[in-house]
Amino acid sequence: MRVSIILVILFLIGIPSAMAQEMMAELKKLRAVCGPEIRQLCAGVEPGGGRIKDCLKKNADNLTVGCAKEILKVKNQMKK
Repeated sequence: MRVSIILVILFLIGIPSAMAQEMMAELKKLRAVCGPEIRQLCAGVEPGGGRIKDCLKKNADNLTVGCAKEILKVKNQMKK
């Protein structure tokens, strides 16, 4: 349900459906790859408003290589 809402919002702001779906796939992969870091380093941080992103940024030195690479990949995808 949440994914559908995000796709609709991305479509409404002018992001083509294929691109929006690709971005959602990248975000899902990011959540899967960085899940352990989010649970460990950001325990107690309420999702929303960029708080998880800020937590990961604050703890950048403690991220696994895989998580850091996935974050960089998503950031680059968002710039396109």
